[in-house]
This record gives sequence, structure tokens and C-alpha cells, in this order.
Amino acid sequence: MNARYISAMMFWVLTSVSAYSGEIVKINEELNVADPEYVEKMYQWALSEFEKQAYEESLKYIRHVIKADMANYKLRYLAAHDHWKLGHYEFATTHFQAAISAKPDNPNAYMDLATMKIQERNYTVAEWILNNAMNVLQKSNKPLPSRLYNIYSRIQLMKGLPEDALKYAQLAKAAFEKGGVGIKDKLETMTLEARSQLLLENFEKAELATQWAIAMRKDNVYAHNLLGYIYSQWRQKIIATDAKRAEELKKLAAENFQKAKKIPHVVDEFKKIIDTNLANLDLVNLH
Repeated sequence: MNARYISAMMFWVLTSVSAYSGEIVKINEELNVADPEYVEKMYQWALSEFEKQAYEESLKYIRHVIKADMANYKLRYLAAHDHWKLGHYEFATTHFQAAISAKPDNPNAYMDLATMKIQERNYTVAEWILNNAMNVLQKSNKPLPSRLYNIYSRIQLMKGLPEDALKYAQLAKAAFEKGGVGIKDKLETMTLEARSQLLLENFEKAELATQWAIAMRKDNVYAHNLLGYIYSQWRQKIIATDAKRAEELKKLAAENFQKAKKIPHVVDEFKKIIDTNLANLDLVNLH
């Protein structure tokens, strides 16, 4: 290996070349002072790396400038998501908390941190974070987002409390009916309501909520599988007393499981769940 090659390799280790302008940036250098425009440029490059799923590269740009602006909400929030994707939960928590300190009346960092805590199965902390968000938003006279109620509802389902889960799902629905809520949050609201009603054995209400979700997005594999599961559980509940209706429900369940399987780009793990649900249609638990 010649000296020229070694020198080139050392130069690459110490620097990174921007794909946007060809500008050479010494991203391994952590700046204590930086112009706000330069910090914003590094944020944009970090965001681009995040979108390419290059989370370590994204963090390099953030580390390069974050000491120059420790209270920068966007840098902190993006760093939290980088670390979350990498499974660095403690670092992610630190950055989410810093983002919250930078913008305490912005609900996004609260909601994402709570969602991460749910992944860690730390439901008590997740609820505490949501309670803080709710208090801050109410004091600021800001509306409570539909997604915040969705996360509350999800926690209650995890804890086996369908009545409480339903209460929060209905609050989420009331929030999104006021407008300004994306389709993803609306779909989650309706499926949370459906799951809550199913656990309460309110089968018709569970069916209606899931059909609403399907009306919003017909290629919703999760909703079709859920509707099939609702019909299968409803069938088991009545098979001993109403065989004819039970047979109708079995057909409806099978139809929805098959629809779910035919939707493009279904991941293999979810296909296995659908296949299991189909197979279970022939295993009847008589009440």
C-alpha cells in the first residue's frame, strides 16, 4: 500500500464531501461556534442522510454543529430519531427531552418519546410523558392532537383496559372530525376503536369502526385482517345458538382474510398471521 493511497484514506476519514455542492466539510470536528445558516445547512444534510436510512451519517452532521446550538429543536429532534432507529434508547431519550425543553408546547417530541417508551414496554413512563404534554398544551390553549389520544388508547389496550382504550379512541375521533388530521392518524383511531369494541364484545360497533377504516383506504391490509378477525370472534360467540348466522360470519371472515392476503407488498410475517387466522376458522370453540 503506497503513501499516496494512505494519505487519501486519511483524508476521507477526516472529511466528508457534500453530495449537494461538492463542498468539503470536516464533520469529525465538533464546532463550538457556527453561523446559524451553516447550522441549518448541516441539519438539512443530516435530514437527507436520515431519509436514506443512513442514521450514523446523519448523526455525524448533527455532532459537527450541535455544540454551537445546544437548544436547536430540529437538531435535537432529528438526533433523537437517529438514535431511536439505531436502538440507542437512552441517547434518544436525552435528545427528545432536549427537544421538549427547546419547544415545550410542540407535541411531537412528547408523542414520539411516549411511543418509544411503549416499544420499551414502559407504559407508566409513556403515560407520564403524555400527561405532561396534555398539561402544557392546555395551559398554552393549544388543541390536543388526535395522535396524542391514539397513543393513550394504545397504552390502555396494552394494559388490558378496553373501556379506557375506547374512551381515548373516541376522543381522538372527536379531534380528527374537527379537521387537520392526516389519514394515518385517522386510520389508527378507527382501528383502535374497533379493537376496543371487539374486546368488549360489541361486535357490530367493532365491525362499523373497521369498515370506516377500510372506506378511508381500501388497500388497508391491517383493517381487512382485523375485520376478518372480528367476524371470526363474533362467530365463535354465537355458533352454539345461531348456526346459520355463524356460517355467514365465517364466510365474511374468510373473504376479508383473503382480501388482506391479495393486497400488494404485504410483509411475510403479516402473511403468516393472516394464514393462521384463516386456519383457525375451522377450529371452533363452542360456548
